[in-house]
Amino acid sequence: MNFSMKSNESKIGILLFLISIFLLIITLYNSLSKNILLDSFDEIFTLNIIQYSYLNMIHSAAMDVHPPVYYIILKSAFTFFYFLKIQFNEIVLGKIVSIIPIIILLIFSLTKIKKDLGWLATGIFAMCIVSMPKLMFYGFELRMYSWALLFVTLSFYNAYKITIKSKTKNWILLTIFSLLGFYTHYYAGISSFIIYGLLFVFLLKNRKANKFWTNFKKLISSGLIFILSCLPWIMYLLNSGGLESGFKLPSITFSSIQEYIWFIVSPAHHFQGYSIIAKIGNNLISTPFTYFDLRSNISIIGIVMIILLIILLIYSFLIKRTKHDSFINYGLLVLICTILIGVITSILIEPTFYDRHMFPALGCFYLTFSLLLSKTYSKKQIFLPLFILFLLVSVSCKYSFICSEKQNELTIGQTKEVLNQVSANDMIIVTDDNFIKNYFVATIMGYHLPLKKPNIDEFVSGASNGRGRNNVYFTYLSN
Repeated sequence: MNFSMKSNESKIGILLFLISIFLLIITLYNSLSKNILLDSFDEIFTLNIIQYSYLNMIHSAAMDVHPPVYYIILKSAFTFFYFLKIQFNEIVLGKIVSIIPIIILLIFSLTKIKKDLGWLATGIFAMCIVSMPKLMFYGFELRMYSWALLFVTLSFYNAYKITIKSKTKNWILLTIFSLLGFYTHYYAGISSFIIYGLLFVFLLKNRKANKFWTNFKKLISSGLIFILSCLPWIMYLLNSGGLESGFKLPSITFSSIQEYIWFIVSPAHHFQGYSIIAKIGNNLISTPFTYFDLRSNISIIGIVMIILLIILLIYSFLIKRTKHDSFINYGLLVLICTILIGVITSILIEPTFYDRHMFPALGCFYLTFSLLLSKTYSKKQIFLPLFILFLLVSVSCKYSFICSEKQNELTIGQTKEVLNQVSANDMIIVTDDNFIKNYFVATIMGYHLPLKKPNIDEFVSGASNGRGRNNVYFTYLSN
């Protein structure tokens, strides 16, 4: 590759891709050097469930309302190392397995996206995958989300290829990746189903330019295979009683809708608009740019991202779209429709949707985002401000994630020092909210101090202390 012969547009894309590789290496080094978990009960559940036999593991996953593919992948990786008698750290290997889909998506962007959409879209997509809000957090978590992201993104890409030229290979891959998505996470299955629906809409709108009835028959065949192949697990789930024993999610509220938006655009969990002006004035200008300053300003990052998205969407309606990229624009609809289905079913039937359930559809969303931003390049007065805002969000989110892991490491270290001083007959009193209870009891005592198992049955919620929090008393039992 002769870099000097490339256009400026391609050079920017190549540079962004190289930066994304550099950021991923930094994140890998920072995260894999820390023997810590990002979450609490869920990651410990993962580490425990893969100790079972494959059949018992699959049954336990069903009882916890989880499909089995991720656990099979992780257990197979552990089994491979056990078979070779290679010693390994469970958390580190688990993180490596979780980050593999992110690496595959980077390879995918370098090979497939570059060929179809050009270097600039490739570089932007690569940066999104390694730096956008929540991508690294769930990319390193010992759960199924990164694999669900991979399968849905590849399903969407093959649907896009079908709109260019309907090849049997792409129909087969669409079916396979859609099934893998469903058997990895249920909302990945829903996103895949939405992709089928959007593909039908696209083929119908462009029926004069496509062999509609031929493609319609292939769509029905692929869709039926997808649905029928999902039924065995659905029946097993119903018969096992997993739906009755699963964790109940909170009801949908207006605050929940805000959190869904913020999940996409900011490292923050909610919008802190009441102090946004003060944060800009006091933190961004007057005080040093420290970790805590950044964490207090992550709502500002969300505002910047929302402005960026609105401008891109407006611009997308003003430019002429070609057949080769128009279906990529449907990636935004995959995310929106996933949210709508989750919200509507949660309101009408039973709460089943949480902000992280959007994660599998984010790859489709960022494909659309990457294409739209790259399309503004010909209008430098639009591209340059948007590109600078994009880089600001990317760097801020990456820094926020790294600092968050450092804070977790510090917190766990301090708490382990305290807990190591506790005797077997002592009672620990935690005066804080459920997050603190779950995190410290499950993560620190359940894994980092494995010889001191918490007796979860002895949790007692005390009276409110007047600040909207509860006193939680618990004891632990030593082996």
